[in-house]
Amino acid sequence: MPVSRRAWIAAALLSALAGCGGGDPAADPSSAVPPRTYVMGFSGIPPRLDPALVTRVVDLFASRADAGLVLQEPPWAELLAGVDPETLVRANPLGIATYFRGKGLRVIASIDPGNGLDRAHESAALVAAGRSLAEPAVQELYRRYVGAFVTLIFREGFEAVSVGDIVAEAGLARSTFYEHFSGREDILQASMAMFFTIMADCVACDDQPADLVKVLDHFWGNRRLADAVFSGRPRVILVRSLSDMIERRLREAGMGTPALPYSLAAIQLAESQVVLVENWLRGRAFCRPEDMAAALHRSSRASAASLLKARS
Repeated sequence: MPVSRRAWIAAALLSALAGCGGGDPAADPSSAVPPRTYVMGFSGIPPRLDPALVTRVVDLFASRADAGLVLQEPPWAELLAGVDPETLVRANPLGIATYFRGKGLRVIASIDPGNGLDRAHESAALVAAGRSLAEPAVQELYRRYVGAFVTLIFREGFEAVSVGDIVAEAGLARSTFYEHFSGREDILQASMAMFFTIMADCVACDDQPADLVKVLDHFWGNRRLADAVFSGRPRVILVRSLSDMIERRLREAGMGTPALPYSLAAIQLAESQVVLVENWLRGRAFCRPEDMAAALHRSSRASAASLLKARS
C-alpha cells in the first residue's frame, strides 16, 4: 500500500477525533512567553436569550479559549414529568458540546442540582413543582440525568467515531478502507506508529533519537487531541502498541538475564513515557519540546537499565 494513502487515512481518523476543526490559543512552546498555566473557558450563553446567538458567541471566544463550559441545572420540570434523561441531553447540551469540540475546545461541565443563582435555596423549578432535593426520588432523577449526560457528552471521541466517519473524512470508499485496515484500532495504531517508533528507541539508545524533538513538537502543535487520544480505550490501545515496540527494542539490545520479564518492563516504560507526554500536553506544567525530549530520553534509558538489571 502506498505510504501516502495509509497516512491519509490515518490523518482522517485524527481529523474526525478533533471534530474536523478548531484553533489553539496557547502560545508556541518554543516562544519566550510560556502559555497559560490554567485552563480558560467560556460558556455559550448569549447576552440575550436568543438561540441563534449561541454559535456566534462560541465563534467569538473559540480562538482565545481552551475550553467550552456547559453550566446548567437539571431540566427539573421535564424530568419530573417523566421525560427520558437521554432525550433531554440529546435535545440541548449535546449539541453545544459537539460544537465546542468542533472548534477544538475541551468540554468542561457543571450540573448544579440546586439554585445556581441563590445557593441558600433549592432550584426554582423544584420549588415551583412543590418538590425537594431531599427526596430520594428527586435525587435518583438527578443521578439518572447526570449519568445520561456523562455517557453522551463525555463518551470517548474514539468510540464516537465510526468507520463511516473516517472514510467520509478521507474521501474514500469503505471497501478501500478495509483493503488496508481491519478496523478503528488498526488505524489508530497506524496513525501513531511513526511517532512511537522514535519514542521506543529512547529505551535502548545511548544518544537521543534524532527526530525526538520533531515528534514532541508535532504533539504540541496538535495537543487539542490529547483528551481524545490519551484517554479511555484509545489510551489502552496506544500504550499496548508502544509497549510492544519497546519490548522488541529491549530484546534486540540483549541485557543478559533480566530481573523482570521483558514484557512487564516494556509496559512500565510505555506507561511512564505516555504519562509524561500527556501531562505536558494537558498543560500540567510548561517546558520546551527540546527539554521534554532530553528528559524523556534520559528517564526512559535509565528506567530500562534499572528495570532490566541482570540478576547477579
